[in-house]
Amino acid sequence: MKPRDREDCLRQFPKLQRWINTCAHCGRQGYQPEMLDEYFHAGIAAHYIRSYFEPLSLQDNGLCPECVCVIFGPKAG
Repeated sequence: MKPRDREDCLRQFPKLQRWINTCAHCGRQGYQPEMLDEYFHAGIAAHYIRSYFEPLSLQDNGLCPECVCVIFGPKAG
């Protein structure tokens, strides 16, 4: 998936931005898995989010699991 496609998706459906996580370190984007399960079991919004983004959980410090491991070591993640 090209970043441009994701940008176009969010430009076309700006309300979906609230369910997108962005890592504070690497900038990787993905959807909040818990929000998708809670609010979007089916429907067009779920389809767009799932097709353009992967699930991405963030730690309390705003970092994705990969960045936590790189910055703080494998035992921190």
